Amino acid sequence: FNSLAAPLMEAEHSLAKFRKSVEATALTVNSKLSGPKDIDMSAVEEASGHLTDMGTKAMITGGVLAAGLGLAVNEAVKFESAMTEVSTLVDTATTDMNVLTGNVRELSREIGAAPAETAKTMATVIKGGFREAAAATLVLEGSMRLADASFGDMTDTASSLTAIMNAYGVKAEGVTSVSDQLVVASQMGRTTVTELADSMRKVAPLAATAGVGLNELLSATSALSGVMSTT
Repeated sequence: FNSLAAPLMEAEHSLAKFRKSVEATALTVNSKLSGPKDIDMSAVEEASGHLTDMGTKAMITGGVLAAGLGLAVNEAVKFESAMTEVSTLVDTATTDMNVLTGNVRELSREIGAAPAETAKTMATVIKGGFREAAAATLVLEGSMRLADASFGDMTDTASSLTAIMNAYGVKAEGVTSVSDQLVVASQMGRTTVTELADSMRKVAPLAATAGVGLNELLSATSALSGVMSTT
């Protein structure tokens, strides 16, 4: 915005000088003419007013465009930073970062998420153990869709999903199944998907070790949430 402010102010100043010049010229001509040849000053004033309006509108429009450009640049910087983190988490010798970046951008467009947030969520998925590009993309998409459907935070949702999937040895292809089970269980109890997933993330490793199945754990957790909400 600052880089455009000076040129816009200069343009406004030039328009003001031009207006004064036109008015001065008209007054000079009028002083040398008489009768019907006099220049209509109201028309001059109207024209100069239009010029001033044009300058003001140009400044406003330029400011809006500059602000929008600034936001776009800021988002692009955050996206690049997030993808740089992703590149440190994968084996770039076997992972095509261009493909991975394209997947992140495409999912962002499809689901309506900010690319930088999607990239951060991808980093969370990879940290959760899904390091192969295709697997990471599957879990990323599942996390984004669950977060979108439940109005949850994408990164938090991905963290919960990967923890649950790891606890029960669920492969990337099973992310939709786990997501669906979370949604059903939250509807059975009086809790949100986000709250249920967060609870499951904490207890799933111990439950799985104790031989408690995912469905059983989900049912018990949602039932407990329903009892607690009525007390």
